Amino acid sequence: MARTARAAQLNPAGWRAMVRGIAQRVSILFIVVVALFAGSFALELSDEASSIVKTVATIAIVLQAALIADAIVAIYALQHVARQDAAATSIRNAISLIKFLARTAIWSLAILMVLDNLGLDVTTLVAGLGIGGIAIALAAQNILGDLFASLAIILDKPFVVGDFIIFGEFSGTVERVGVKTTRLRSLSGEQLVVPNADLLSTRLRNMRRMHERRAVFTLGVVYETPYETLKRIPQMLQEIVEAEETARFDRAHFA
Repeated sequence: MARTARAAQLNPAGWRAMVRGIAQRVSILFIVVVALFAGSFALELSDEASSIVKTVATIAIVLQAALIADAIVAIYALQHVARQDAAATSIRNAISLIKFLARTAIWSLAILMVLDNLGLDVTTLVAGLGIGGIAIALAAQNILGDLFASLAIILDKPFVVGDFIIFGEFSGTVERVGVKTTRLRSLSGEQLVVPNADLLSTRLRNMRRMHERRAVFTLGVVYETPYETLKRIPQMLQEIVEAEETARFDRAHFA
């Protein structure tokens, strides 16, 4: 509750939009059904009529709860999309995908609860859907792997559009992170299309996030070099490197 209150204070407009959107999703039919259900307690109804009223009220509550949950997901996703940069298409796509999956889960659960309240045996249906889901998942294993890999890339951000990455024998600048593949532009000009799952299963180097590049130089001196000159060589090297504005001297030693 404390986090919710703090979030409301930080973004009052967003929370007002959320409350307004939820209020707009409250159905008049739901209010009527709940009122009739409450009024039924003052009436002497038969067991059959009472059971029907209770079932209708339960279904109305389930559907109304699904509508509210659907509204929360839609508004929350819309607010996150509005906060993104216009060029952040990959993040927008990820938010849209998450919204679709969340809404699908909400309404699937609501439909199962409605069918259960209507007296249908949903256990067999769920078992059948589970078997069918496993078959579909096995058939679309690569597609689903790339799909979830794209979400991991977008949310974890090992790289973003514009980064230059190196993985295996390939390298290029990221142009687009899609649902199934990531597109890069190589140094030689061609476009590389790489499955997202392949990018997550390999080690890659993000060159854009490199703050400094260490360069190691090996210099040789002749055996006849005087000892006093040898002692001055590290200082001489340091002065040469520090004369360059964009270079930083680390250390020099004899091997």
